[in-house]
Amino acid sequence: MVNQLFYGDNLEVLRKYIKDESVDLCYIDPPFNSKRNYDQIYNNLGKEDRAQAQAFIDTWTWDDHANQGLDEIFSNDQGHFTQQSIDLIAGLTKVLGKGGLLAYLVSMTLRIAEIYLQTFQSESAVEIFTKVQKETEEVNLKIRAALGKIKAHL
Repeated sequence: MVNQLFYGDNLEVLRKYIKDESVDLCYIDPPFNSKRNYDQIYNNLGKEDRAQAQAFIDTWTWDDHANQGLDEIFSNDQGHFTQQSIDLIAGLTKVLGKGGLLAYLVSMTLRIAEIYLQTFQSESAVEIFTKVQKETEEVNLKIRAALGKIKAHL
């Protein structure tokens, strides 16, 4: 699948349209539980009025969707979740209770696990990650060396 853009919930798109182990690199820009709703403002050319539409909601409440997600994690029918992840969510459920913060964490857990299935099980994704990590270490060494030279001249 090349040159396609999907609009919508990434969990649904990953599950319905993307084959496992078929993505080499995935960037996630999640909601951050900012407790805000974001609007897109449309300017009408030649007119003074402005229209707006809701772009996305970054407020979280415990609802049926959150309950279904929690059930999916705990049942682990597909084997997508590590025992450590399940234990963490179970502990957080006891500590936080079923509220907005837990709804957010359940939502993110589902999506991160699905992204892992699509990318990091792929050999090429591991190779890319290793290469990026090595290049980052090399850049950090160069920065440290340059800072050392700067300090020497001060």
